Amino acid sequence: MNKRIFLLLLLLTQSTLIVFARTTHLQQQVPVSNDAGKDTAVVMQLLRQGKAQLEPGGDFPKAMEYAQKADSLSQRIGYLKGEGESALLMAGCLKRLDKFEEAVPFLKKAEAIFEQIHSTDDLIRTYSLRGAVDLDLSLRAACYEKALALLKANGDKQGIAAVLPDYSEVKMMQAQLPAAEDMLKESIRLSKELGIDRIQWQYGLLGAVQIQRRESVEALKNELLAIKIGEQYGDTSSHMAEIYNYTAIIYMKMGKLEESGQYLHKAIGTGSHAQDPMLTVQFRSNLANILIRQNKPKEALENLKILEKTYGQGLPVNAKIQMLTRFVRCYTELNDLSSAGRYAEQLIKYSDSMKPDEYDQIAIYTELNRFLIASGQYERASRFVEQHRLIAEKFKLPDQSTQAYFYKFRIDSACGDLAPALRYFQLYTKGKDAVFNENTAKQLNQLHVEFETEKKDKEIILKEKNIQILVQQAALQKALSDKSDQELALNRQALQLKQKDFITEKQQVELLTKQTQLQNAASEKQQQELVIRQKDITLLKQSNRIQESDLKRASMVRNVIISGALVLGLMSLLVYSRYRTKKRASEKLALQQEEIRQKNISLQALISDKDKLLMEKEWLVKEVHHRVKNNLQMVISLLNSQSAYLSNQDAVAAIRESQRRMHAMSLIHQRLYEKDESTIDMQTYITDLVNYLKDSFEGANVRFVLDLQPLVLDVSKAVPLGLILNEAITNSLKYAFPDGQAGHILVSLKPVSPLMELIIADDGIGLSGNNMATPKKSLGMSLLKGLTTQIGGTYDISSGRGVEILIRFSPAQIGKSVLNDTVV
Repeated sequence: MNKRIFLLLLLLTQSTLIVFARTTHLQQQVPVSNDAGKDTAVVMQLLRQGKAQLEPGGDFPKAMEYAQKADSLSQRIGYLKGEGESALLMAGCLKRLDKFEEAVPFLKKAEAIFEQIHSTDDLIRTYSLRGAVDLDLSLRAACYEKALALLKANGDKQGIAAVLPDYSEVKMMQAQLPAAEDMLKESIRLSKELGIDRIQWQYGLLGAVQIQRRESVEALKNELLAIKIGEQYGDTSSHMAEIYNYTAIIYMKMGKLEESGQYLHKAIGTGSHAQDPMLTVQFRSNLANILIRQNKPKEALENLKILEKTYGQGLPVNAKIQMLTRFVRCYTELNDLSSAGRYAEQLIKYSDSMKPDEYDQIAIYTELNRFLIASGQYERASRFVEQHRLIAEKFKLPDQSTQAYFYKFRIDSACGDLAPALRYFQLYTKGKDAVFNENTAKQLNQLHVEFETEKKDKEIILKEKNIQILVQQAALQKALSDKSDQELALNRQALQLKQKDFITEKQQVELLTKQTQLQNAASEKQQQELVIRQKDITLLKQSNRIQESDLKRASMVRNVIISGALVLGLMSLLVYSRYRTKKRASEKLALQQEEIRQKNISLQALISDKDKLLMEKEWLVKEVHHRVKNNLQMVISLLNSQSAYLSNQDAVAAIRESQRRMHAMSLIHQRLYEKDESTIDMQTYITDLVNYLKDSFEGANVRFVLDLQPLVLDVSKAVPLGLILNEAITNSLKYAFPDGQAGHILVSLKPVSPLMELIIADDGIGLSGNNMATPKKSLGMSLLKGLTTQIGGTYDISSGRGVEILIRFSPAQIGKSVLNDTVV
């Protein structure tokens, strides 16, 4: 018994505590006094006004004022729900102003209040908003998980379908693409189950995920479906603008730059309604990228300058980064590396302020690497390229990995590391080919054609409906015309009857008059009868004229109506004929466009193959020059090694001369390897050759005087000219200054229109008497003669105070090689 009483008391105590807690909770939410009730209504009114300002075109700072007033009044009256709603409204305003970090403290406050008063719906809104603004991706994902858990507990399928697309964007940034795709498909399924038709944004995001997964066919299919749904419902939101942007990206990857530009213009036009600077910068930056790909960097640069002037510095960091990257790209394409460098330094500052593996680094690394390689800063570029590759692998972005391989190929090629360069080029080609194979390209083109065909079919159906309406109008007008004819006939009959009645009445009056006249005066009977007869004749004539006039008028009206009907029928036939003609022309044009498109595809494939072959050819040519230079250096080294084992000084001297000749040719191949052109700058080449020959004769007390004018020659002339210089300068160094005698050697290369004049002269002992003939029979003089003939020139040797060799040749003329025929 005592136990039962104890249990009863315990239950009563618990019930009392529960009632007290609920009473306290209600007191916290709803004020008890009438004045407090009025204040609560004021708070709710302020919150409604603030939320109205968050709509597109609203005044966000005004909304913040309403939130602050509502919060201040809620705190004064102790209205917790009002404080939470005010904090949530303030966070929404800051989100619209792109001040995400400042919004987080307000969301934390709202979350604490709504948890205290157990307001589930408000908690869902708070978690969803924080999932959209928090900078920490893991915290954002956690907030969306909490929101989904509450929605599932409430069985709110519509809320789940609305939250999943936002959550999928976080998963995309976390490189969890399969999870993002599953969320979007589940959102689409739930929306269809609930009868929600406006699901274009889910399809647009699904296409964006599939773009990153390189599922190009499915991506384009979903983006076109999103466009179809959005345009059906007249969607002009920022989401619709992003859908157009995703579609433009796919067409850009397909190489359809014209279509890509059209969709970007649609994105810009649609996004302008949402007044979102971030999206405007993104879309116009992508448009600048299209213009660059179309070899229009100046036009792209003008658009970027307008964009920079419009928005200035009032942009989020990621929008600034995107705009700066496009400036670097444009100036790099225009070869204005100093201007590109200024913007590149700003990008590096932003990069240093972020984590190395942050997602926004991708855009920075892509354009920094392009600029650094173009400006020859290979060592600095190597560091950024490696970071580029690592972050692309982290976020599973195969296109970016492929781009990093291409940059590595460029750097290693420029540095002469050919083996790794070839390996990276193969990786780049493999990754590039994996984006769009032939089957994928056909499927994408088929989707594009089907989408355009569907649009044209709708236009044709609309035109046919218009024609049917015109035909119906013509039939109606004809029916009205027939009805008018019938009414005219009836009116004519009625007029005839009235005329008969009128005539009968007049006759009766005249008879009465006649009778009165007969009674009054019998003598005047005959005259009155004559007068009556004349009047009767006049009336009959007038009646006849009136009837004829009415008949003519009716006939004319009938003819006009019939003519109008015939003209309308002819116009209808003409319109139909024009329609048939236009339809046939449209079909013919469609066939021609398809043929042109197929030819364009083939032409693009040929151009791609040609570019690839040209790149391989240039690389192979440079490799050949590099190999030739290395082989010549190897032969020089072998000759040097061989000379160490010879005791015959003549043999050693012959080897030294051969080494110098080979080095003269090696310098040319080294120059060709170091630059992309196939010509030699003779100023630089002759300077290097003279320095080498001077160093090879260490004991010579000789100074060189160089008087060189700019001249560029191809290999066929540069090699013989280099050998001529080698022979002439070597002879002067060996024979002109015996016993360490001091002297000068002049090397002059000048134009003497229309020829070039090469002079090698010294102020040594010269050639005397019998020595004039002897050198001409030597190997060196034979080489000079043969090489001069090879370049199509003439030479002359004179000796006074020293020896002067004068060679004249035409830079444009290339002679046949006679070296082997001259020296036997």
